[in-house]
Amino acid sequence: DAKMRIFNIDGSEGKMAGNAIRCVAKFLFDKGIVKKEKMRIETASGIKTVTVFVSNNLVTSATVDMGAASFALGDLPALLPCEEAVDYPAKIAGEEYRITCVSMGNPHCVVFCERLDILDIDTLGPLFENAPIFPERVNTEFVHFVNATTLKIRVFERGNGETFACGTGACAAVAAAVKNGFCKKGEDITVKVKGGELIVHYTDETVYLTGSWCLKAALNIKSKRPSFFRRTFFLSLKRTAKPAARRGAYLTHKRIAVIENTSPSVKTTFCHLPRQREAFIYGIFKFFEHTWLSKSQIKFID
Repeated sequence: DAKMRIFNIDGSEGKMAGNAIRCVAKFLFDKGIVKKEKMRIETASGIKTVTVFVSNNLVTSATVDMGAASFALGDLPALLPCEEAVDYPAKIAGEEYRITCVSMGNPHCVVFCERLDILDIDTLGPLFENAPIFPERVNTEFVHFVNATTLKIRVFERGNGETFACGTGACAAVAAAVKNGFCKKGEDITVKVKGGELIVHYTDETVYLTGSWCLKAALNIKSKRPSFFRRTFFLSLKRTAKPAARRGAYLTHKRIAVIENTSPSVKTTFCHLPRQREAFIYGIFKFFEHTWLSKSQIKFID
């Protein structure tokens, strides 16, 4: 029904994002582009099925069939002398950590911790992301086991830094928790992230991700050159925004997804930023100063 591409804050392209695909599904349904309660969206990790739940003709939540989790190191990839790394003692920057490696269509390294509030993730996250054992970098989930049906996590995404929510990260955390014997298969597990809560249902065959959202800011652009917009928008945030805005933008969960409907007449660039709206709007108006777009082609939704 549609195709989406995901771009991180550093400009790199992501293979899959569980929360982004839910936002895309809501956008497609609410705007009447794909008016189906079950839609198929193509990603760099394959075609995913999203089921949306509707109230008053608007999507209130969505469930994504994320596909099966893989523990095969070749699927990440990870350069370790084993086929799977489950509670594996790995050296990261000279320190030993017990890691569990999971692929959810993108690479994840899960580390179980006693406390998350004292975690220096800004220092530790880049060490994991750029560790030599992960040649394509890695997303890292620091997970606190609360009980058999609840996990708390903090996520450091490759190309983004710490984010307030990560759908594939929540799925990877639950998959790792099941593999390590903390949680059971076939049960709904609540994953608490900084931005709220997600529900993950893990089986051997697939992983289901369910959640709602709060739309803070969105941007619709009718343009035949979405790649130029992406590049200019990144430069706006990185070079012209105030230092505090740049820092806030880097630390928050945001992505830019280019949505291409199967109809050639529909091409939309959609930005979803749950936080730091000020940095977003500042970057957009700086963007106006050196591009061909007029304000009539931009529509803000709040």
